[in-house]
Amino acid sequence: MSTIVIASWAEISLLAVASFSALLVLLHFLKPELDPSWRMISEYEIGRHGWMMRLAFLCWSASFFALTAALFRKASTAAEVLLAIVGVGALIAALFAPDPITTPRASLSRASRLHSIGGMLVIPVLPLAAAAVGWSISGNPLVASIQHYLLWISFLPWFGLAVQAIPVFRFGSTRLEPGPNMHIGWPNRFMVFTYVAWLMIIGCALFVSASA
Repeated sequence: MSTIVIASWAEISLLAVASFSALLVLLHFLKPELDPSWRMISEYEIGRHGWMMRLAFLCWSASFFALTAALFRKASTAAEVLLAIVGVGALIAALFAPDPITTPRASLSRASRLHSIGGMLVIPVLPLAAAAVGWSISGNPLVASIQHYLLWISFLPWFGLAVQAIPVFRFGSTRLEPGPNMHIGWPNRFMVFTYVAWLMIIGCALFVSASA
């Protein structure tokens, strides 16, 4: 694949993830009734301005697919497949809106259950994809600018996942009903931040190197 093509796909990935980030930040101001301390970002898909969160997830999905294309035959097959799976997960999350977090499990709609499947293809799979990408492109001139930090960069999504998982497991063990006392909203946003940061760092490295 020519460096021009790699740079183009990397640029698309960066623009898409930047759009996702901008829409998500904007929704925090447009829907202040959703307390970010315990509400999940997926809940922005519900009701007023829900289309914006759907669009955000579509942009996120496009970013993963574009990065997969930029890394085609540069990363391992496992890395490419894992990234594509994450892209599919974000797409499913865009197509099917969840129910409010306070909805009893037995009352969840089919769309909400499908949304959860999409989430499971993103949340635990991206750290695996990041590790596979980092391992397979280590030593590649395309990421020479971040070579010394590649291990730490690959660890970013794992750190985000751990921050999200700890309160989820803690509140799950106490059997608390989802509500204002269940502070999982900010950890959820921090996890997303680390996932976005990883995408942007890898995308920037590929774009700068391939454009030089």
